[in-house]
Amino acid sequence: MQHMPYLPANSQAVTKPAHHRQRTHAHDEPMAAGAGASIGTIVTTDDNDYVLFETLGRGGMGEVRRAADLKRGRVVAIKSMHRSLARNPRLVAQFRNEGEMVASISHRNVVALFNCFDQDDRHFLVFEYLRGRTLRECIIDDAPFSRARFTTVAQQLTSALAAVHRAGIVHGDIKSGNVLLSPGFVDERVKLIDFGLAHRVQGADGSAVTSFEIDRGISGTPGYMAPELMRGELSTYASDQYALGVVLYEMLTGVHPFARECADADAPLNADADWRAIAPSLAAPALNIDAAFDEVILRMLAKAPTDRFASVAQLQQCAPWLG
Repeated sequence: MQHMPYLPANSQAVTKPAHHRQRTHAHDEPMAAGAGASIGTIVTTDDNDYVLFETLGRGGMGEVRRAADLKRGRVVAIKSMHRSLARNPRLVAQFRNEGEMVASISHRNVVALFNCFDQDDRHFLVFEYLRGRTLRECIIDDAPFSRARFTTVAQQLTSALAAVHRAGIVHGDIKSGNVLLSPGFVDERVKLIDFGLAHRVQGADGSAVTSFEIDRGISGTPGYMAPELMRGELSTYASDQYALGVVLYEMLTGVHPFARECADADAPLNADADWRAIAPSLAAPALNIDAAFDEVILRMLAKAPTDRFASVAQLQQCAPWLG
C-alpha cells in the first residue's frame, strides 16, 4: 500500500489558539485535574460517583481518562481540565463551551455528552466511551479504502457534519484524527469527536459568532485548514466542508490532495499558494475512481469558500457516495 500522508501520523493541531498550541506526549505533560490520582480513585459529585482508570489522551486543555459511572453501571470517558488553566475564566468558559456544543447535538455519529460538573477548582466533562481506532490510523494502515468501506465511512461522516451544522455549530477542527471508527455488527460505526474549537453561529454561511468569545488567531490543524483560515479568518461551515473534503480524498486515494505541492507540515500556512488539487482519479489511476467523485470532492476543496457547496445539505444531494 502506497501512502503519502501530508502530515506525520502523530501530527497535532499546532496552530490552535495559545492554550492549544502545546501538544505533548503523556510523559511530558503535568498531571491534569484528577489525573494525579491513582487508578481506582473515586470522584464524587452531588448525584454520582465515578471511578477513574487509565489515561486515554492528553492535550493542551486537559486529559481524558476511562472511568466507571457507578450510578448507571457503564464505562465512560471523563475529560478534565488542567488545574493550571482553571484560574483563567475565559479558558474555563471555553472548556465548558465544548460540553455545551456537544450537548446540543443529538446524532448517532457524534460523540454523546452524558454530564458535566465542577469539583472545587476542577472541571469535568463526561462523554460516552468509544472503542476503536481513529480514522487517521486507519488511513495510514489501510488507505486507499475499498469502495464499500469508503462509502460506509463517508456516508456517516457527512451525515454527522450535516447534523452539527443543522444545530448551528461550526466544528472548527475536522480531521481524520478527530473521527473514531468502532467495530459494528455489520459495518464500522463513525463518531465525530473533539469540539474544543467549535462555536455557535448565526446565518447560513456560519460567519457570525453568537456565543462564546472565539480567539481569532490562526486555529486548526495544518493539512486540513482551508486557505481562509490561514489568513486568520474564523472557521465557518465552508471551512468545515473543505476539511471534510481533505479527509474524504485521503480515504479514497491514500494520499493528501496537496501532497505534491508541499514538502512539510508547515506548508499550509502559506495562504497565498495557488493550490489546485489533482483530481482523485488522477492521483490514484489504478482505482478507477468515477468522475462524479472527482467533481464533488474538488468542489469541496475549492480555494474560495463561495466556490464550494452552499451547505453540507447541498453536498449530500450531489455526493455519489450517498446515491
